[in-house]
Amino acid sequence: MRLQAQTTAATPSPLAGKFTDETGDRLTPSHAVRRGKRHRYYVSRRLIAESGEPDISGWRLPAAALEGAVAKLIIEALETPPAAQGLIDGATLEMLRKLPSAAKSLGAALSGPDRGPTLKAIVDSGHIEPGLLSVTLCPEAMAERLGVPLAQINRDPLLLVGEFTLRRRGVEAKLVLGDTSSGVDRTLLKAVALGWVWFEEIKAGATMQAIANREGITQRRVAHLVDLAFLAPDIVQAIVDGRQPPTLTADSLIKSRHRMLWPHQRAWISAI
Repeated sequence: MRLQAQTTAATPSPLAGKFTDETGDRLTPSHAVRRGKRHRYYVSRRLIAESGEPDISGWRLPAAALEGAVAKLIIEALETPPAAQGLIDGATLEMLRKLPSAAKSLGAALSGPDRGPTLKAIVDSGHIEPGLLSVTLCPEAMAERLGVPLAQINRDPLLLVGEFTLRRRGVEAKLVLGDTSSGVDRTLLKAVALGWVWFEEIKAGATMQAIANREGITQRRVAHLVDLAFLAPDIVQAIVDGRQPPTLTADSLIKSRHRMLWPHQRAWISAI
């Protein structure tokens, strides 16, 4: 089976020209034909340029595996409300209200048949090295997809980094993103994010009762979630990263007596 450089549009490669490996070599699209079926790959350019030379190291990744891992990395960032909100610098209340829907639409595009064109549009560049995958998103494309002015796109969060393992099954390989996010409690994370959003609404003049009426919940519930906007930053970061104690759930946090001082919050969490 011989790798060949990709020259046709029949099997488009949306990440073509965007990724480099740990040596600075660019990953180039290629294909191989086995049993009459065409398989796409991203390959370190030296493997093609120096084909036949002994002891050449480099990457040869199934295209679907790399594209799937990149899409998953982006989707996980979009599904983490604080991280998604961090993409917008000086977000207005209206932007915060529209963001979940825009992020969901972008996530859906990355999960379905539009994955290829979406990756081509929003991925500016990428890098892969053993155990580490990084992706830089295109600010212009993200501004358009999220419906915000380009000037308000925060550039730092556009760089996404994830750990991965390379698992092989026969001649194929699969990139499995590290389980750094496997401990993320989505319910807890959503509760903290809602607390932030509702606190911003209250700062802008909304009342807890108005929010409760809109959401179909009690004013007491709104108050409990708004309390979460005052969590210590390191506690919030631990929740975002999935490093919180297993006993720290949305329920336990909401039902606990609120502790305004950060040292008291940390002491309570370490004791549960």
